[in-house]
Amino acid sequence: ASSELSSYIEARAMGAPVTRWIDTLECNAAGCFCELLGLLVDRGADVGISALTEGERREVSDNGYRITSGGTKDVLKAFGALPRPKVKSKAHLGSLYQWLNRSAIDAQYDPLKDLVRDYIVETFPVGPGEAILGQVVEQRRIHNLTTFARGCRASAKRFRQALVAAGF
Repeated sequence: ASSELSSYIEARAMGAPVTRWIDTLECNAAGCFCELLGLLVDRGADVGISALTEGERREVSDNGYRITSGGTKDVLKAFGALPRPKVKSKAHLGSLYQWLNRSAIDAQYDPLKDLVRDYIVETFPVGPGEAILGQVVEQRRIHNLTTFARGCRASAKRFRQALVAAGF
């Protein structure tokens, strides 16, 4: 049985029209992204693609394709629905982040890297000088209690007490 993602890739190879965001991506980049996004959403950040059977791999790939077919808003919505990590943002995206960081070095992957980088910088307390997918962050957009207190040159303990007193 052909998967939705396989059917999509076949249609792209046959010259299907470019009508959606996914169609603007290079075919291999789109396929890998769909597979790893589906893996992340369905199985979590700690599962590698090699741990799946062929049928399971087809299922996660098709789910990733359905999400990606909806465009960047649907991809960002899927990212936002993931459990929040207690560690760095990079662990939040598991194999998807690792693939973009290590393997996806050609310019064809730049739209995917830009999407993931923007999501991370807009969602996690990433500071100036930190590199996300090969690009250095120039300005912090999100603070946590520690970085905010440090920026104000005040005690994190005092900020925490003030927040608790204010009902947060």
